[in-house]
Amino acid sequence: MDNNNTSEAKLKELIKSRYNSIREFAIQIDMPYSTMDSIFKRGVANSSLTNILKICGALSISADALYMGEIVEINKTALPPLPEKELDARIIKLFATLDKAELEKVIAFAEGLKAARKE
Repeated sequence: MDNNNTSEAKLKELIKSRYNSIREFAIQIDMPYSTMDSIFKRGVANSSLTNILKICGALSISADALYMGEIVEINKTALPPLPEKELDARIIKLFATLDKAELEKVIAFAEGLKAARKE
């Protein structure tokens, strides 16, 4: 079994363990079930970055690790909080370097994180 099959199998198992079904998860993250099904059939590596970030954000797992066939929980408390002014400056500097498509991906990822927090 290659990394892609491993990724999909582990992702499917995680989703089923946290939600009643893949369909329920798709509804919760506002993604068409057909898109989820396609990700499992075509593979994580062949999916859009936006969809993978949305899924990983909702599950609080690392997208990089998923691509490598692993499920790694994101520890939201691992990094010490930055002072607000320093954080604001870093965000402004980062956003200034992104093009429109990249900004849309960041926004979609942030929305996925926000949706996951509501659960």
